[in-house]
Formats: sequence, C-alpha cells, structure tokens
Amino acid sequence: MQKAREVYLKITANGKTIDTHLLKNLLIQGEKSSEIIAFVVDRYYSGYDLSECQFFIKGVTEKDEEAQQGLILQTSDEKLMLIWNISENFTVTSGVLTLEIRAVLLSDDNETPQVILKYDMAPIFIKPSPIGSNAPMPDTVEQAINSIATVVTEGLNEIQALIDSFNLDALNARLDVIEADLKELLSRPVIQPITKADYDTSAHTPNVLYIITEE
Repeated sequence: MQKAREVYLKITANGKTIDTHLLKNLLIQGEKSSEIIAFVVDRYYSGYDLSECQFFIKGVTEKDEEAQQGLILQTSDEKLMLIWNISENFTVTSGVLTLEIRAVLLSDDNETPQVILKYDMAPIFIKPSPIGSNAPMPDTVEQAINSIATVVTEGLNEIQALIDSFNLDALNARLDVIEADLKELLSRPVIQPITKADYDTSAHTPNVLYIITEE
C-alpha cells in the first residue's frame, strides 16, 4: 500500500498577501506533482465566509503561457487550508512564473461565477532542467553497465595482485617442516605402564613400549 503524501510546505497568508519567497527556486522545469503546498488563509473576509467559495490558482509564464488548477479546501473555525498538488502545467516552461489565487463564489445557476477575492503573490522562478550539448551522453542502462564493469575489473586486478604477492615457496617449505615433524611424532613408540601379570596375559600392540610396574 502506497503511503499518503504529506504537505511539503505550509505558507500562512497575511490578509490578502501570500509570501512566496520559499517557492522562488523550489520547482524545476518538467516536474510533475513534485510538491504539495498548503496556503493557510483567513476564513472570513469583508463579511464573506470564504469556505463557501471555490479556490483556483493561476500561473502565467514569461511567454504568456497560462496554467490554472483547482485547490483542495480544508475548513476550520477561523482558517482555511488551500492544498496545491502542483500540476506539471506550472513547470512546463522555465523562468519567471506569476501566480494568483482566486476565491470564486458560484451563483445558483453555476454559470456566473463571482470573483470574491484575489491574493497578491510575488512571482516565483522555475529553474531550467539541464540540457546537454556536443557529444551525446550514453543512455542510463549503458552508463550503469559501464560502471559495474569498471568496478568488477578493479576488483579482479586487486585479487590478482594479492595472489602475485603471495609467497608459495615459503608456504611449501613450512608444510614440509610440519609433515616431517608429524612423521617423527608418529614414529615414536607409545609408552604404556603395565603389570607383569597383565603383560603376560594380554596381546601386545606394535610400536608400544610397555613399562612393567609392580603389582
């Protein structure tokens, strides 16, 4: 189950003014639903209960391209929270983006909307997405494969260097000494104390030195 997305940034309005300095360099060209912003505004203004309104945010680029999106409204006793799940329409073009939020009251016939309030918002800046030039970059898969191949090659070289530095002659010499010591140890007779009566009546094992003790 996918975890619900949380509000990234909450901005509280001062009357009709919404401070956008935290948004000025937040967005990058081409992003889609990258951030969720919450604008907190007063519920009541000039006798209007703004919870009865619908809220829209509008953006206009330097090229006079326009984007508009409805905001999700959450109501409390004195405040309204306007949730903006930023659409990709606002990040199509890099550069200055002028924003405005409108509170719109629909008539009974839903055909003649009345703009009750416009919030003053300073323009923000959409950062350009990097665009390369000259020689083309390899695609992502090729870059990943080349990276893995480089790591594997470096690892194999380190292993070979370790093998080359290992002194096999010294190891064989040490093994020869251990083998000789083992043969000498095995060739020594086992000493076993035994009484004369037991010695006369028991079978004798080769390579055992019997020591006759008193009964």
